[in-house]
Amino acid sequence: TALKFAMITKKKKEVISVYYAYHGGTLALSGLLGQSWHREGLVRFPGFYQIPNAYCYRCYFGKEYPECDFECARMLEWQIKCGSAKDVAAFILEPIQGNGGHMTPPSPEYFKIIRETCDKYDVLFIADEVQTGMGRTGKIWACDYFNAKPDIMTTAKALGGGMPLSATVIRADLVPEELTTAQWHIFTMGGGPLECAAGAAAIDVLLEERLWENAAKQGDRMTKRLKDMQKEHKLIGEVRGPGLFIGVELVKDKKTKEPATDEATQVFMKCLEKGVLFGLSNKAGVGNVIKIKPPLVVTSEQCDKAIDILDEALTEVEKGK
Repeated sequence: TALKFAMITKKKKEVISVYYAYHGGTLALSGLLGQSWHREGLVRFPGFYQIPNAYCYRCYFGKEYPECDFECARMLEWQIKCGSAKDVAAFILEPIQGNGGHMTPPSPEYFKIIRETCDKYDVLFIADEVQTGMGRTGKIWACDYFNAKPDIMTTAKALGGGMPLSATVIRADLVPEELTTAQWHIFTMGGGPLECAAGAAAIDVLLEERLWENAAKQGDRMTKRLKDMQKEHKLIGEVRGPGLFIGVELVKDKKTKEPATDEATQVFMKCLEKGVLFGLSNKAGVGNVIKIKPPLVVTSEQCDKAIDILDEALTEVEKGK
């Protein structure tokens, strides 16, 4: 929906995304996914391009933040100027990458550069908040965490409160009058009353109970402990992500940063055997990130138990047990 709107209103056909991106599993969207295995055996949609993502732990330019001057964000302008047919309608980005391994931009300045570049070249900025939205990062939207200002935002998953529901939210001033009445984008099963009722209830609970505040509190609690564990465990290369959207990247060696893919799978399975189900980017991304995304109502005791089990599993794998 977001891409179709951008192409129609801008009268342009090209779209730019970033490495390690994930925006869905349709044939057209596969061309925007920044992971090559998603595109194997498929025809790539023409005019879709990728630029480097904000992956400070493994900077593509061999630099460190903040001396890097956000070279990854500045690549958007170079792609528009030199790598496109100057027909770019939109730039789409997850504020924090989910499937890719919770890669997290270092500061709001990254998004400031993106916003300025999009404005300069009349490109719509689409924020994909399907995984990060509805309070998970300690803010209602991850864009709020970074003070990012997209033109269009997509959201789903938590929005439906367990029901299949998604939404595309567009700045009102960008919607031409003819599109407010024309059936330019509809679905047979779209706007189901049951799903919409569940979504409205989910939003009410989120706002009434201020669940993002618990996400921030419990996320800070776990992140602090994980960073302490990083000093003790040779496998932990980086801990990243705000709120309850935490990624723990595992490496074989902290100097070479060689991905500990097999070890990550072992840690994941040991945690599962001990009663905790974490996420694992075992195919998407680098393949070595333990993803911690508990429900927003998680308690301090549950967080402590989960991290205790992760601590035990890391120790056992490091000792070869």
